[in-house]
Amino acid sequence: MDVIKDIFFLFGSLLGILAFIRTVIQPALSNNLRKWEELKKIITEDDLMNIADSIDMAYSVDDELLLKLTRFAHDIEKDSEYLRFGPPLRKRYNRIKNDILNQYRELRQRIQVPFWDRYHNEAEGVTYEGWKIDKKYFYRQFGSDGSNKYANNLLELARIVDDIREKYRSISVLSNLHSFELLFAPFIVRKRSELPR
Repeated sequence: MDVIKDIFFLFGSLLGILAFIRTVIQPALSNNLRKWEELKKIITEDDLMNIADSIDMAYSVDDELLLKLTRFAHDIEKDSEYLRFGPPLRKRYNRIKNDILNQYRELRQRIQVPFWDRYHNEAEGVTYEGWKIDKKYFYRQFGSDGSNKYANNLLELARIVDDIREKYRSISVLSNLHSFELLFAPFIVRKRSELPR
């Protein structure tokens, strides 16, 4: 009988400890969720998908979309307040933000002159500005291998944008975790942030 009483006592103690930890952690998780909501005002996953689609289908990137990504990267670099996620997952957030910043830098090294040229179009009174890949550069620079280099550049850009998007999703998943999911955060983030292939 004492064994059963001890088991119930242990079980009740564990539940009490978990309830206490939850009350301590919940405000931090709520704060991270608020910061996630602020981040979505700057750039959304749809914006990142539009960048990838634009590169893939039109071989161009609209300035408006690229500027959203640039602002996001700049805010990461400057450690803006809305990107200062708190405990208990601060290190994971920081690692993800650094990965996004490195991917952005790689993207911008590829989307620049001479590989890409600026464009300016007007249609029905609306002005479109951005970057368009310079196919001629690749043929001038690499001759008969130009089409391979051109295609590789586009594939690499698509991979970079997908990596940024996956990291962005990781921030979303982390910010929306419940306190009881924290112990399994690495597995949950990996599973939920994975892009469909």
